[in-house]
Amino acid sequence: MAVLQGHREGEEGFREEPPTPYRGEGPRGGRMGHLELTEWQKRVLGYLAQAGEARLSEVARALGAGEAGLKDLLTRLKARGLVESTARRTWRPTGQGLLALKGVPSRPSSLAAHPGFASLLALLPVPEYRALLRLTVAVAYLRRKAPHLGPMPWLGAYGPPGTGKSTVGEAALALVGGRFFDVRAMTPGEALGRRRQTQGGGWEVEPPATLEGPITVLDELGEAQAELQRALFALVNDRPTVLIEGQELPHRAAIYATWNPEAREVPLPEGAKRRGLLLNTAPYVRTLHKAFLREGVGERLRELLDTYPSPWVDLEALPSPNLEGVDPGPLREALYRLLTPKGKGEVPLGALRPLAAHIPHPLHSSR
Repeated sequence: MAVLQGHREGEEGFREEPPTPYRGEGPRGGRMGHLELTEWQKRVLGYLAQAGEARLSEVARALGAGEAGLKDLLTRLKARGLVESTARRTWRPTGQGLLALKGVPSRPSSLAAHPGFASLLALLPVPEYRALLRLTVAVAYLRRKAPHLGPMPWLGAYGPPGTGKSTVGEAALALVGGRFFDVRAMTPGEALGRRRQTQGGGWEVEPPATLEGPITVLDELGEAQAELQRALFALVNDRPTVLIEGQELPHRAAIYATWNPEAREVPLPEGAKRRGLLLNTAPYVRTLHKAFLREGVGERLRELLDTYPSPWVDLEALPSPNLEGVDPGPLREALYRLLTPKGKGEVPLGALRPLAAHIPHPLHSSR
């Protein structure tokens, strides 16, 4: 541990132990042995990783250090690409800094144990997006590991362009895996599979990738062609199976959809909309535009996601949820009850915040 020598207010000296080299590999297999950290640097980076970002005075107060020497240390870490400063006069770790601090685990036992998860949540600018991301992963986990629970809602976000709707879907894919589909370029066969002839001369439906999961992102739903309406209605079915061409196929994907209300009306029957859990981004468009269009949150988030191998967690390797004594009815109700009384599938501002307490599975962190 670093030894803090005596100092007056505003200045200090650091007598640090020799640095500990990080000998892991980067996300693409490149050696990263040059990322060496002293114990004191680890403490500073560790605090920033936990906080997401913090002012110099906050870090100094939390670690019991003077601001002058701490600023010098952060400046040196910034020159090495391990931290960065923001326009808000805060400091935050970069993806390289997180790697140097903790390394890349082979497969963490939960998202909470992943070194980048706290930083990912801190980057999302509103608590509703953090909750929507957790909820999407939760539904993917339950679809995968507890299909006997029955119906699970499909999810999504709608609102003006530039509010980060697709970015949340990309983050969910990076966490647990799946496929991203631009609905504008989809065909009914791609959405629902194609018929193929069996050896006996009969026909069967080839299961489409959209049902495989763990997560399927349907981007720009409002731009779907008319012939896709029936296919999309089948995809947003909340049941664990879907009937296609008379054949029952397992539906193992959590569906996350986005659309811009300025485009055409979403080509889904009202029944399908009521089975979804959707976040309207319009009430806080100014906050989201500032974050994604002016502050570059989307680029920083993608940089963080690219720092670690995807998926961050292997759902198949996780244990099934311990649902002994748990009535699946209340669990589903906890997911569905966030719908507005009007039944339009809109989640009001703030409604997603308490959701994490209702979902008993190992993917949630304590944050």
